[in-house]
Amino acid sequence: MYTTTVKCRKILEGEPVRRLLIVLGVWFFLIMASLIVGIKVTPYALLLMFVLFVGAIPMAVILRKSTDAYRGDKAFENRDVTFTVVDGKLYTGDIVLDVRRQGSSVVVEHIRIIKGRYGTKTSMVKFSGVVEPPYAPGFIAFLEEQGIL
Repeated sequence: MYTTTVKCRKILEGEPVRRLLIVLGVWFFLIMASLIVGIKVTPYALLLMFVLFVGAIPMAVILRKSTDAYRGDKAFENRDVTFTVVDGKLYTGDIVLDVRRQGSSVVVEHIRIIKGRYGTKTSMVKFSGVVEPPYAPGFIAFLEEQGIL
């Protein structure tokens, strides 16, 4: 086992993502419902659809502000992470990590790429971090000792 300070990327997951998806789903449903009612029943519903459509502007601003902490330099935080090696693979907790050396730093991450229909690809990040100097030399020595680098 080896514990060091890692510059980790904050990952948006869990409850905030569910809330965002629910809000977007309800908004889309209301627009479609008002469009159908506007075409079939009364043209006044088209006015409601327009108001809902314009309502996307404040929603976009709110979504941008709520996800601001996950972009740019603010997306990283320093954390103490414990690494273990089992069967020649590097783990943190139950996550298997890919390791690559980048100059004087070491990048450790777990990115899973899911191939969807029609050739689409989605990447899911469970862990992403960089071990930078002054912590990198000791971590590199640990990885070389374990036969990972």
